[in-house]
Amino acid sequence: MSTGRQDGRPLNGADAKKLLRIAYAGGLERALREAGYEPLPAPAPPAPSPSREEREGVAPLTSRLAMILEQAALGWTPDQIGRWHGLTAGTVTTYLLDVRRRLGVGTLEEAIAEAERLGLIDLGRGSEQRP
Repeated sequence: MSTGRQDGRPLNGADAKKLLRIAYAGGLERALREAGYEPLPAPAPPAPSPSREEREGVAPLTSRLAMILEQAALGWTPDQIGRWHGLTAGTVTTYLLDVRRRLGVGTLEEAIAEAERLGLIDLGRGSEQRP
């Protein structure tokens, strides 16, 4: 990539000021074309980055969602889980719906089985204590 003029000399301050005046007047593209330069083609839009689900194969659960799911698996009610986390029972219910959506299942029981199969929760680590 060339940073100088066609004759090989570097751009000096006077030329830079002239180019800026042309650019501010909106005629830079026209001036460059008249000087024999073609505009660069527009860059291609960037490819969309893969979602976390696509990268990891599953929408992972946050540590809070995993703990709430474990507590539900152990028989805690939404009210008990909510008191433990400082949430309302309605928020806990919404979180459990989000877990089912993330895991692509229809019921709480399916969510528990799928999360355990994927290693997202561990029902054998002693969170049996109730609030």
